[in-house]
Amino acid sequence: MRNPTFLGVCVWVLVTTGLLSCQSLGTDLSGVRENLQPQYLLSHLINRQSGIHSVKSFLKASISRVGENKTLKQALIVDEKQSVRLDILGLFGNTLGVLIHKNNETSIYDLKNSRVFSGAEAQDVMKEIIGSRFEIQELILILLGRAPGLETMTAEETYLSEDKTHYFLSTLDQKSGEIAEIEIDSSTLLPRHLLRKKGKAVLYELSWQEYEKRSGQYFPLNITLNRPLQKEEVSLRFDDPLLNEELALGVFDMFVVPSSESKQDS
Repeated sequence: MRNPTFLGVCVWVLVTTGLLSCQSLGTDLSGVRENLQPQYLLSHLINRQSGIHSVKSFLKASISRVGENKTLKQALIVDEKQSVRLDILGLFGNTLGVLIHKNNETSIYDLKNSRVFSGAEAQDVMKEIIGSRFEIQELILILLGRAPGLETMTAEETYLSEDKTHYFLSTLDQKSGEIAEIEIDSSTLLPRHLLRKKGKAVLYELSWQEYEKRSGQYFPLNITLNRPLQKEEVSLRFDDPLLNEELALGVFDMFVVPSSESKQDS
């Protein structure tokens, strides 16, 4: 029998997945460049986010939807090769379960009940909870601090706000017909907000806040995902993220669920 509490925790984390020196960003309009072209801004965003290859971090997800509010703690490892590992943590930092996605396959491990859900069964569990619209590949990109789908977009138009603090860039995916409207800090050219829609329907909104410089890359410590049609909002808070570090071999490999004997021995 499935453990609905654990499965809900595990999957909702997805919709919501020496110390490095930190550098916070302030507001400085002295370096604002005016009259930047749409294609320049789009290319800049694509090049900037391609510099983030992997992220390791503790993560707190605050999830709000109709009739439900919860806060979850996880340990995250994600890389750009479409792999992610999320360890769901209990009150005292103990691991309750693990979600691993690798090579287009997802496995969910319920440690409390020594259960494994993989393949089609794991996909069914995910679909029951989050539906099929938001693909895990997009979620991985969000956990990397990226804006999904920019590479397939065509830059349409841009303008600078009256107070010169932000650029507003409009892009179009010719194949899907989806539009992405992106708000960009005019002094740093870092993305602050993205609205993705098709027709009049808003598919989702992303916002990036509290950028800090890590390993030569600016990374947002707070990412918020809002899905108006589902009336859901997920706020992801990263705790001291490590960027572009070499990942241990086997970190995304099949997780072994301990047997009752091994639990007693430990």
